[in-house]
Amino acid sequence: MPKATFPEEKVRQIWHQYRFLEQQNQVRDLFTGEVESNYTAWYGKRVWVDQEPEQPAKRPHVQQFTNGARKQWVWLAKEKGYKTTISKLEDQIKKVKFDCSLQATEDKGENKRLARENEALRSQIQKMKIAVENPARSEKDEKRISNLRRKVNDYGFDMEKAKDELAKAWAKLAKNAEERTRFAQQLNQRYDERVTILRKK
Repeated sequence: MPKATFPEEKVRQIWHQYRFLEQQNQVRDLFTGEVESNYTAWYGKRVWVDQEPEQPAKRPHVQQFTNGARKQWVWLAKEKGYKTTISKLEDQIKKVKFDCSLQATEDKGENKRLARENEALRSQIQKMKIAVENPARSEKDEKRISNLRRKVNDYGFDMEKAKDELAKAWAKLAKNAEERTRFAQQLNQRYDERVTILRKK
Protein backbone atom coordinates (compact mmCIF):
# COMPACT_ATOMS: atom_id res chain seq x y z
CA MET A 1 0.00 0.00 0.00
CA PRO A 2 1.42 3.46 -0.85
CA LYS A 3 2.46 5.63 2.02
CA ALA A 4 0.03 8.33 3.17
CA THR A 5 0.66 11.56 5.05
CA PHE A 6 -2.41 11.13 7.24
CA PRO A 7 -3.68 8.07 9.11
CA GLU A 8 -5.96 5.93 6.99
CA GLU A 9 -9.15 6.81 8.90
CA LYS A 10 -8.42 10.51 8.48
CA VAL A 11 -7.76 10.00 4.77
CA ARG A 12 -11.05 8.11 4.43
CA GLN A 13 -12.95 10.94 6.15
CA ILE A 14 -11.34 13.68 4.03
CA TRP A 15 -11.81 11.67 0.83
CA HIS A 16 -15.45 11.00 1.57
CA GLN A 17 -16.16 14.64 2.40
CA TYR A 18 -14.31 15.78 -0.69
CA ARG A 19 -16.56 13.69 -2.96
CA PHE A 20 -19.63 15.68 -1.88
CA LEU A 21 -18.11 19.18 -1.91
CA GLU A 22 -19.14 21.69 -4.52
CA GLN A 23 -16.62 22.83 -7.11
CA GLN A 24 -15.88 26.21 -5.50
CA ASN A 25 -15.25 24.77 -2.01
CA GLN A 26 -11.69 24.23 -0.76
CA VAL A 27 -10.52 21.76 1.88
CA ARG A 28 -8.53 23.22 4.72
CA ASP A 29 -5.09 21.55 5.07
CA LEU A 30 -4.62 21.18 8.84
CA PHE A 31 -1.19 19.57 8.56
CA THR A 32 1.12 19.49 5.57
CA GLY A 33 1.15 18.14 2.05
CA GLU A 34 -1.60 16.37 0.15
CA VAL A 35 -2.63 12.78 -0.42
CA GLU A 36 -0.48 11.16 -3.12
CA SER A 37 -2.20 10.50 -6.46
CA ASN A 38 -1.34 6.77 -6.27
CA TYR A 39 -3.14 6.50 -2.96
CA THR A 40 -6.15 8.34 -4.37
CA ALA A 41 -6.45 5.76 -7.18
CA TRP A 42 -5.96 2.89 -4.73
CA TYR A 43 -8.54 4.27 -2.32
CA GLY A 44 -11.08 4.81 -5.13
CA LYS A 45 -10.88 1.09 -5.96
CA ARG A 46 -10.94 -0.07 -2.36
CA VAL A 47 -14.00 2.00 -1.59
CA TRP A 48 -16.05 -0.46 -3.64
CA VAL A 49 -14.77 -3.35 -1.53
CA ASP A 50 -15.12 -1.82 1.92
CA GLN A 51 -18.39 -0.25 2.96
CA GLU A 52 -18.28 3.49 2.62
CA PRO A 53 -19.16 5.65 5.61
CA GLU A 54 -22.72 6.84 5.65
CA GLN A 55 -23.16 9.62 3.15
CA PRO A 56 -23.80 13.06 4.59
CA ALA A 57 -27.36 14.23 4.35
CA LYS A 58 -28.22 16.19 1.23
CA ARG A 59 -29.08 19.82 1.57
CA PRO A 60 -32.78 20.38 2.37
CA HIS A 61 -33.66 22.11 -0.91
CA VAL A 62 -31.81 19.44 -2.92
CA GLN A 63 -33.55 16.63 -1.00
CA GLN A 64 -36.93 18.35 -1.49
CA PHE A 65 -36.32 18.71 -5.21
CA THR A 66 -35.21 15.06 -5.51
CA ASN A 67 -38.29 13.77 -3.66
CA GLY A 68 -40.61 15.98 -5.69
CA ALA A 69 -39.04 14.88 -8.97
CA ARG A 70 -39.28 11.21 -7.97
CA LYS A 71 -42.98 11.58 -7.07
CA GLN A 72 -43.62 13.42 -10.32
CA TRP A 73 -42.02 10.65 -12.39
CA VAL A 74 -43.99 7.99 -10.53
CA TRP A 75 -47.24 9.86 -11.14
CA LEU A 76 -46.41 10.41 -14.83
CA ALA A 77 -45.84 6.67 -15.23
CA LYS A 78 -49.19 5.90 -13.56
CA GLU A 79 -50.95 8.57 -15.62
CA LYS A 80 -49.57 7.06 -18.83
CA GLY A 81 -50.89 3.66 -17.78
CA TYR A 82 -54.29 5.17 -16.96
CA LYS A 83 -54.53 6.89 -20.34
CA THR A 84 -53.57 3.69 -22.16
CA THR A 85 -56.21 1.65 -20.32
CA ILE A 86 -58.92 4.29 -20.81
CA SER A 87 -58.07 4.57 -24.52
CA LYS A 88 -58.45 0.79 -24.96
CA LEU A 89 -61.83 0.78 -23.19
CA GLU A 90 -63.08 3.71 -25.28
CA ASP A 91 -61.98 1.92 -28.49
CA GLN A 92 -63.90 -1.20 -27.39
CA ILE A 93 -67.05 0.86 -26.78
CA LYS A 94 -66.73 2.55 -30.20
CA LYS A 95 -66.33 -0.85 -31.89
CA VAL A 96 -69.40 -2.26 -30.13
CA LYS A 97 -71.49 0.79 -31.10
CA PHE A 98 -70.31 0.53 -34.71
CA ASP A 99 -71.14 -3.20 -34.86
CA CYS A 100 -74.58 -2.52 -33.38
CA SER A 101 -75.18 0.20 -36.00
CA LEU A 102 -74.24 -2.17 -38.84
CA GLN A 103 -76.46 -4.95 -37.47
CA ALA A 104 -79.40 -2.55 -37.09
CA THR A 105 -78.95 -1.40 -40.70
CA GLU A 106 -78.89 -4.99 -41.95
CA ASP A 107 -81.98 -5.91 -39.92
CA LYS A 108 -83.84 -2.85 -41.19
CA GLY A 109 -83.03 -3.78 -44.81
CA GLU A 110 -84.24 -7.36 -44.25
CA ASN A 111 -87.52 -6.12 -42.79
CA LYS A 112 -88.10 -3.80 -45.73
CA ARG A 113 -87.52 -6.68 -48.17
CA LEU A 114 -90.02 -8.92 -46.35
CA ALA A 115 -92.56 -6.08 -46.25
CA ARG A 116 -92.24 -5.52 -50.02
CA GLU A 117 -92.70 -9.24 -50.73
CA ASN A 118 -95.71 -9.36 -48.43
CA GLU A 119 -97.28 -6.36 -50.16
CA ALA A 120 -96.69 -7.93 -53.60
CA LEU A 121 -98.44 -11.14 -52.46
CA ARG A 122 -101.38 -9.16 -51.16
CA SER A 123 -101.69 -7.33 -54.48
CA GLN A 124 -101.62 -10.56 -56.50
CA ILE A 125 -104.18 -12.25 -54.26
CA GLN A 126 -106.50 -9.26 -54.54
CA LYS A 127 -106.30 -9.38 -58.33
CA MET A 128 -107.04 -13.11 -58.33
CA LYS A 129 -110.03 -12.67 -56.05
CA ILE A 130 -111.48 -10.11 -58.44
CA ALA A 131 -110.93 -12.48 -61.38
CA VAL A 132 -112.50 -15.40 -59.50
CA GLU A 133 -115.59 -13.36 -58.71
CA ASN A 134 -116.14 -12.62 -62.44
CA PRO A 135 -119.61 -14.05 -63.39
CA ALA A 136 -118.52 -15.41 -66.80
CA ARG A 137 -118.77 -19.23 -66.80
CA SER A 138 -117.46 -20.42 -70.15
CA GLU A 139 -115.31 -23.53 -70.26
CA LYS A 140 -112.26 -21.44 -70.85
CA ASP A 141 -113.19 -19.20 -67.98
CA GLU A 142 -113.82 -22.21 -65.76
CA LYS A 143 -110.31 -23.48 -66.37
CA ARG A 144 -108.94 -20.03 -65.75
CA ILE A 145 -110.93 -19.74 -62.56
CA SER A 146 -109.75 -23.17 -61.44
CA ASN A 147 -106.16 -22.18 -62.06
CA LEU A 148 -106.69 -18.87 -60.30
CA ARG A 149 -108.20 -20.60 -57.27
CA ARG A 150 -105.24 -22.94 -57.09
CA LYS A 151 -102.86 -20.03 -57.32
CA VAL A 152 -104.85 -18.18 -54.66
CA ASN A 153 -104.37 -21.12 -52.34
CA ASP A 154 -100.69 -21.32 -53.20
CA TYR A 155 -100.17 -17.59 -52.72
CA GLY A 156 -102.20 -17.69 -49.55
CA PHE A 157 -99.83 -20.34 -48.22
CA ASP A 158 -96.82 -18.28 -49.34
CA MET A 159 -98.33 -15.25 -47.70
CA GLU A 160 -98.75 -17.06 -44.38
CA LYS A 161 -95.21 -18.32 -44.72
CA ALA A 162 -94.00 -14.79 -45.40
CA LYS A 163 -95.91 -13.58 -42.33
CA ASP A 164 -94.22 -16.23 -40.21
CA GLU A 165 -90.82 -15.28 -41.58
CA LEU A 166 -91.54 -11.62 -40.94
CA ALA A 167 -92.64 -12.37 -37.38
CA LYS A 168 -89.50 -14.44 -36.80
CA ALA A 169 -87.34 -11.66 -38.24
CA TRP A 170 -88.95 -9.10 -35.92
CA ALA A 171 -88.46 -11.41 -32.95
CA LYS A 172 -84.82 -11.97 -33.88
CA LEU A 173 -84.31 -8.24 -34.33
CA ALA A 174 -85.83 -7.50 -30.92
CA LYS A 175 -83.70 -10.18 -29.27
CA ASN A 176 -80.50 -8.96 -30.97
CA ALA A 177 -81.27 -5.37 -30.03
CA GLU A 178 -81.89 -6.38 -26.42
CA GLU A 179 -78.66 -8.39 -26.25
CA ARG A 180 -76.63 -5.58 -27.85
CA THR A 181 -78.13 -3.05 -25.47
CA ARG A 182 -77.37 -5.23 -22.46
CA PHE A 183 -73.81 -5.87 -23.66
CA ALA A 184 -73.22 -2.14 -24.28
CA GLN A 185 -74.56 -1.35 -20.79
CA GLN A 186 -72.24 -3.96 -19.22
CA LEU A 187 -69.29 -2.61 -21.15
CA ASN A 188 -70.08 0.96 -20.09
CA GLN A 189 -70.42 -0.20 -16.48
CA ARG A 190 -67.05 -1.98 -16.60
CA TYR A 191 -65.53 1.12 -18.18
CA ASP A 192 -66.92 3.39 -15.40
CA GLU A 193 -65.74 0.97 -12.70
CA ARG A 194 -62.27 0.72 -14.24
CA VAL A 195 -61.92 4.49 -14.52
CA THR A 196 -63.06 4.91 -10.90
CA ILE A 197 -60.50 2.34 -9.69
CA LEU A 198 -57.70 3.92 -11.70
CA ARG A 199 -58.49 7.40 -10.37
CA LYS A 200 -58.42 6.15 -6.78
CA LYS A 201 -54.88 4.77 -7.16
